[in-house]
Amino acid sequence: MPLINCRRWSTSGGCEFVTTLPMNRSGILSNPTQLALLETLHARLPHGVAILDRDLRLIYANPRWSDFLRRAEGADNPLPGAPLSELLPDAGEVLDAARKSLEHGASHDFPGLVVSGESGPSFWDLMLAPLSDDEHIVGLTCVVHEATERILAERAATAKARLTAFRADVSQAMAGSDDIDTVLQCCAEAMVRHAPAAFARIWVLDEADDAYRLRASAGMYTRLDGTYARVPAEWIRRKTFGGHSPAITIDILKTHEVREPDWAAAHGLVAWANHPLVVRGRTIGFMAMFARQNFDHDTLEELAAVADAIAQFLERKHAETALREQLEQRVDERTRELSLLLDISRNVASNLELKPLLELILDQLRTVIPYTGTAVLTVDGEDLIVAGQRGPLPEEATRQIRYPVNRMSPVWDRLCRGEAVIIPDVRGESMEAEVFRSVVGADLEANLTFIGSCLWAPLVVKDQLIGIMSITSKEIGAYGPGHTEMAAAIARQAAVAIENARLFEQARGLAALEERQRLARELHDSVSQALFGIGLGAETAKTMLERDPAKAAAPIDYVLQLARGGMAEMRALIFELRPESLEQEGLIAALEKQAMATGVRHDIKVELDLPAEPEIRIEMKEALYRIAQEAMHNTAKHAEASKVTLRLAIDGDALMMDVIDDGSGFDSSASFPGHLGLVSMQERISRFGGRVEIASAPGSGTRVQVTVPMPSSNQSHHGGENADPRPDR
Repeated sequence: MPLINCRRWSTSGGCEFVTTLPMNRSGILSNPTQLALLETLHARLPHGVAILDRDLRLIYANPRWSDFLRRAEGADNPLPGAPLSELLPDAGEVLDAARKSLEHGASHDFPGLVVSGESGPSFWDLMLAPLSDDEHIVGLTCVVHEATERILAERAATAKARLTAFRADVSQAMAGSDDIDTVLQCCAEAMVRHAPAAFARIWVLDEADDAYRLRASAGMYTRLDGTYARVPAEWIRRKTFGGHSPAITIDILKTHEVREPDWAAAHGLVAWANHPLVVRGRTIGFMAMFARQNFDHDTLEELAAVADAIAQFLERKHAETALREQLEQRVDERTRELSLLLDISRNVASNLELKPLLELILDQLRTVIPYTGTAVLTVDGEDLIVAGQRGPLPEEATRQIRYPVNRMSPVWDRLCRGEAVIIPDVRGESMEAEVFRSVVGADLEANLTFIGSCLWAPLVVKDQLIGIMSITSKEIGAYGPGHTEMAAAIARQAAVAIENARLFEQARGLAALEERQRLARELHDSVSQALFGIGLGAETAKTMLERDPAKAAAPIDYVLQLARGGMAEMRALIFELRPESLEQEGLIAALEKQAMATGVRHDIKVELDLPAEPEIRIEMKEALYRIAQEAMHNTAKHAEASKVTLRLAIDGDALMMDVIDDGSGFDSSASFPGHLGLVSMQERISRFGGRVEIASAPGSGTRVQVTVPMPSSNQSHHGGENADPRPDR
């Protein structure tokens, strides 16, 4: 009986060993004693060993190989003569390799072969080696060794390395950019590299649209505007796989309803996985991958490892964006508020007409604090009266309003301390609401039905409460702490406007009194003396007519001279009392009258060099006239001059006026008589962009020169319809 040699390679070390088996020519083990010895030897091996004949039918299998078969196919104690195709029906590759071994005499290895039994998958190293005598191949040896522990360890090491690289790529993406789309695209590309996936995508929740927007796509598809660019949130919620918990699906064409199966099959896509992006129990997005090979559960672990980091990144960026938008909005609001306050302060500084100024302030108030109606109420004795208002209340009705201050006593102290008072519901039960109803009385349900809530801001001047700004809305709870700061700031400007108007009225009253006193002095010093002289001259002429008529002519001429001087003086005084005649007669005529009055009044020679009537606004004419009047008055009062020259000329785009005297002069760099008048001159002409210059020296006379830009044609000549009566606006 021949001995058959079996040669194979060990999976553990790659060393060759030889087994000598007693077989007959048919490939059947023939010696019972040697067979028993062989079984004893193989029973002690850690490997499973099976011997097959040339028809790939089982001749012999040791217990370990039988255990392998049981775990693979659930079969116990395989019977001799069973074909390998029945023993391993799902191992097509093994059958093909076995046939090739019989045909060519080559060995074949299958490391890590997956066996999916009832107890779960296991991994085996399987080797095929031919059996031969010296001339022929007579059978086949199949050796198996369980490698589950090794394969799982290798897979764990590979998964760990893959996860480390995946995390590193995601962390690097987040550290390298603040742009959400850039970071998400890098994360999708990392999913393709490390999963591996055919393509990967990331959707982010758009809360305003209640849909998930595709923000990143890598691999086979990189477009963001395709069919799945927008996925309704409701659709995701309905899907068993969708959005709320991780999911993995293998063999999707068999196990899952794929929307486009032909497309998936054409691209060889067999597996799908997704993982939600969750922050504080709220799903803000999800990641999904398709692959051409089935995923394992390590894939979900990898996705889970980075999903939290991506979700936190998105939440942080959304929070930063929201904060930045809030800051930008607050900066815009603050800029608008400051611009408004600047405009109001300019208006307060340039306009002393109280009522239109308050109405302008209240109009501007609406741009930062919405209201249905608003009013400025000022203290008048024991009552509050309306100084200005905007809203549905008729103007006639506001004139009748007088609210007793003593009815506001519960909140008046707070207003005196500069605190604003908010009344969320004027018909509510709060103490402030009761005060409001006590103050307005029956008007609340008569004329003030449009008021639902109210904000009172104090008007304080020099720590004295002079009134309140009342801001009302038809909405309940319209005002909160965020409105009080701005309301208080505008109320302070309104208080300044009221105080400026009061001081202006006081100053105007004093100026009128001083002007009346000056005119009285002028009448006494000039016209009264002229009338007295006329009386004396007339008495003298009467006496001469009785005694010597020929000598009566001299006193009569004297009387006529005094009468002419008195008439000139009276015209000048009347003009000062009636400045509107400047508009009727013009600047040149007014300067001529003033020059004549000055010459007669102070016995000074006045020379005039005046052009035709200039086409300038009436306000500029009045300023030039008052400056000339003040300059000639100073000359007559301080200079001891014998001659004054008044010159007016247009030089290019500027109007120039000179008042020159030959008087005693002064040091113009030091304090000098009439310097306050110079300040008044400068204030008058600076409103029009002009200037006043003084040139003088002791013993050399004085020159007052006024230079002012000529206005454009549409602003000239008596302030036509395009003229702005406020030159500093």
